[in-house]
Amino acid sequence: MTHGVKPAAVFSALLSDDPAASAFFSDCTTEQKQAIRRQAERIDDPESMQAFVEHLPSAAL
Repeated sequence: MTHGVKPAAVFSALLSDDPAASAFFSDCTTEQKQAIRRQAERIDDPESMQAFVEHLPSAAL
């Protein structure tokens, strides 16, 4: 991420701004949430993180 911002912080902020993604994430099991967080940690730019969050409700877990 740019300027020392951690991917987890960006993920959390974007998730809280997206009701559909937030609802999907809330309904996930603990294991699914951990897998999503691990995947988000590997995303290194804000645009990709935004796309990841926007498409989260259509993810096949």
